[in-house]
Amino acid sequence: MSRDDPRPQPGQVETFAQTWHEYRHFGSKAKSSTLTEYERTLKVHVPDWFERATVEITPQDVLTTWRRLSRSSVVTAKALMRVVSAVMHDAQRREVITRVPTTSLPKGWSTVIRNPKRIKDVFHWWREVDRIDDLYSKSALKVLLLTGLRKGEVLSLRWQDVDLDGAKIHVRDPKRGLPRDVAISTWTVRQLKRLREIKSGGFWVFPSHSSKGYLQSLPTLTYKTQTWRPKDTRNEWDSIATEIGIPHAQRAAQMGHAAGNMTDSYVVTPDVRNAVQAVADEIMQRVKGAAV
Repeated sequence: MSRDDPRPQPGQVETFAQTWHEYRHFGSKAKSSTLTEYERTLKVHVPDWFERATVEITPQDVLTTWRRLSRSSVVTAKALMRVVSAVMHDAQRREVITRVPTTSLPKGWSTVIRNPKRIKDVFHWWREVDRIDDLYSKSALKVLLLTGLRKGEVLSLRWQDVDLDGAKIHVRDPKRGLPRDVAISTWTVRQLKRLREIKSGGFWVFPSHSSKGYLQSLPTLTYKTQTWRPKDTRNEWDSIATEIGIPHAQRAAQMGHAAGNMTDSYVVTPDVRNAVQAVADEIMQRVKGAAV
């Protein structure tokens, strides 16, 4: 066994990092991409566990983490605990622990909640978007994914609603009936600046080609066996935001949902702005190299 081998030495107390390594490389049959997502989930929500001895992670630790995450998203809590349970069952099989600590969770915790359809494979989604000939449709789809907004909110944008210097846009008559300001990332600012430079002038950001007014529809994309509708971008934004640890209140503020003590004035606060930038940075990292 080499000096750099992360597996525990004989007689050594196994850390959770080593337990995860054993599960990922020897105990699981899941796809590499799935395991990478599992690891990201663990490192976002329980990063301190990796330095701890696996045997010292108690049912109370698990229950406390469950309660903390459940306050903002039961879906996130369940997703994390399914990973923890799988890793700990593998550790029990190898006799690293005698009891799986997820036994402290409430009855029914593992019931799967079906999430709205998301994109998941954003790399190939982005590549398919880049193959679209129509500049307005291509730009609108990218703005949808980078902002988490509804299709109608983006397509009905007027240039007077866009503040590129202030990195925000004013959404008119959204679903809840209240206008609001929405933060946009540096990536979205760049996308809109490029569009304005290429298609200067005009009233609508995404004008219709065949009639007056704005673009009314966007294409559904396909790649191999996958089909992506425009509205899937909103679910993907929320899913990525959840994966990287953005709190529910900030996700709700960006997406136009009522949440906790969020007010209907929808002021773009620094924490929401930072959250939007973080999600956009994560998206752009995932699509790196996808441009055609």
